[in-house]
Amino acid sequence: MGLIDDIKDTLSKAVFTPSALLNGRGGLHMAQILLSVVTFVLALFRGGSSHTYWIYAMFTWAFCPIMTLIITIIEMFKLDIVLNLFCMDWSDFTTGMAMSSSLMTVSVAITYANFYACLKCLYGWIVSIFAILCAFLYVLEVVKDKIIDKKKGSYLSALPGFWKVLEAFVSCMIFISLTGYRDKPSLIVCVIAYIIPFPILPLIIATNILKKLKNCLPFNLDRSGNPDLSGMFCPFKGFRGILRLLEIISSALCLIIVIFRGRMTSPWGVWCEFVWVFCIFVPAVLAVVEDKMWHILLAAFLPDWADLTCGLTALCAVSAVSVTLIFASVFVCLSCIVSILCLIFSSAAALIFLIDAVMQKKMLPTGYLSSLRGGLRASQAFVACIVLTAAADHFVTGEWSFKPFGLICSVVVFAACLLLTVVIMVLNLLKLLQCLLAFRLSVMEFVFDIVAVLLYLLAVILWPVFGYKRSNYNPYICDKCSYSDMNTVTVGGILNLILYMVDVVLSFKSL
Repeated sequence: MGLIDDIKDTLSKAVFTPSALLNGRGGLHMAQILLSVVTFVLALFRGGSSHTYWIYAMFTWAFCPIMTLIITIIEMFKLDIVLNLFCMDWSDFTTGMAMSSSLMTVSVAITYANFYACLKCLYGWIVSIFAILCAFLYVLEVVKDKIIDKKKGSYLSALPGFWKVLEAFVSCMIFISLTGYRDKPSLIVCVIAYIIPFPILPLIIATNILKKLKNCLPFNLDRSGNPDLSGMFCPFKGFRGILRLLEIISSALCLIIVIFRGRMTSPWGVWCEFVWVFCIFVPAVLAVVEDKMWHILLAAFLPDWADLTCGLTALCAVSAVSVTLIFASVFVCLSCIVSILCLIFSSAAALIFLIDAVMQKKMLPTGYLSSLRGGLRASQAFVACIVLTAAADHFVTGEWSFKPFGLICSVVVFAACLLLTVVIMVLNLLKLLQCLLAFRLSVMEFVFDIVAVLLYLLAVILWPVFGYKRSNYNPYICDKCSYSDMNTVTVGGILNLILYMVDVVLSFKSL
């Protein structure tokens, strides 16, 4: 009853107190919010810019007043008493936020004046003056808290926490300064080095501020901000765990390199990025679930966990091989050093996934994905993805006005069959969902396979007839563009037609 009484007593003190706005701290907060908003509006009316320094300045002048407003509202309603009791040191947090806001506003005042203020730029000088005043108010709050009031910080406003904030701040400034530097191999390596440790910093800071989060982490994190990461790598122990870690790292490096290489507007580029994200997500989730033994709790839904892991790993392997070949044929040239670097990491990821898939297959898992039927379904879905990507690239490469009805019907057939194939795979994996069906799943598969064969037969006729008919109109922007997308869709459609025909026979036998 003692804890309940303490909670009731604490909540009774959390009442609305508008007098918090009348003291020195409240007045300072109001001035900070007002000046930040005015500076934001003035900079906005001056005119936008795509430069990263301008975007950072606008973000700072929006983020700092929002955080200050949240702090003010919490103090007005005395909710800081509740926060102090349960999860955080409020005084340390507010002083730490003032120090962080000071870093941001001072840096913005300097960079904005450097880039946008000149002898003839009166409006730029006005914005710069307001930016300097805004930074002065936040620095004044830090001086008030640390020197005048002599508040002692427990983490964020103390040296360990502020050092972490400073590390994150410097990393952000580095990222902001990287604009305009693309296709430079040495820069890509530096960016990778900057990015790898950066996500850990906000996690360390947030966990030390919100003490309850420490119980949710898979590793120990002491108050000084120096984490014991030995437990973090528990999911990646053993040979299989090392393989999964290498899969994640190599796929992540491919994605990072491509992002800094430039925008991938081509459907083939989008497919490559999707596969690399998928290849990061799958081994990470599988490793964590197995380490936490959560797959035991999922036994009622997923009775064949080894079959699922083997099937997903094999799918990642096939997908990684496909994007390696696609990226090499579409984006790599002798002078494209960055693309060659991405191709090397993609090849490494494909090789690692293949090794992992072969090792898991040697353990002879039993289940749907390891069976002939499951392998056929996965193959049908994979081929359909390639076909749809090639069809999308055909429409993007060609003029938008060239969209015959036959091509549109073919794409609709490919997409609809892909969707129903994935639904059937999910129903076979999650046995409990089969109870929702009004008939047997085997009957549904047999009917779907017959319909899919008829639809694919129609599609593989319509696509060549309408796609290769170019006597009166060239669908491509350039006269010498190859038929690679057309050929890919045609061959892929025929291949899937054969796979669905084989599935019809197997479905009939299983009735």
